[in-house]
Amino acid sequence: MKSKVFRYAFFVRYLALVCLSLGGCSLKEEDQSQIGVVKFSDPGGKVGTVIQLDIKGHRLCQTLNSDVWNGIQASCGDCKKQSDSCSATLASEYKSVINNNPYRLPYASSGNTRVIFDGAPAALLKSQCETTANEFSKAPGGTGRCILPTS
Repeated sequence: MKSKVFRYAFFVRYLALVCLSLGGCSLKEEDQSQIGVVKFSDPGGKVGTVIQLDIKGHRLCQTLNSDVWNGIQASCGDCKKQSDSCSATLASEYKSVINNNPYRLPYASSGNTRVIFDGAPAALLKSQCETTANEFSKAPGGTGRCILPTS
């Protein structure tokens, strides 16, 4: 079971490197800022949501969402993409994660990237969150935090 809990470690390192190579997935220019969201599930029922904030333009957002999905598939060939989107606004459900405020689920935060975990017992979600934050921190220039829900 432990290997399934840490199944996304390779993906997270890949995501961190992609984001850092693009200036932290925050390229601010005149184009309308986009927010990319990719939701996926693994065969064990765990669900992940990757949110990338402040992406310059819709085309870059789509490219980054594609890169995120490719990274997920590389580390979890049996994972299924539930959805991906790019828009100028974020669903109200996720507003608290923008400023790294506690959310109803644990999530890892690094720069403008958030990875939310769901679908497993709380202890496993916390462990996955901490592992992901640690992986974000291992990337060159990376920082990562695990933000837990308040009780």
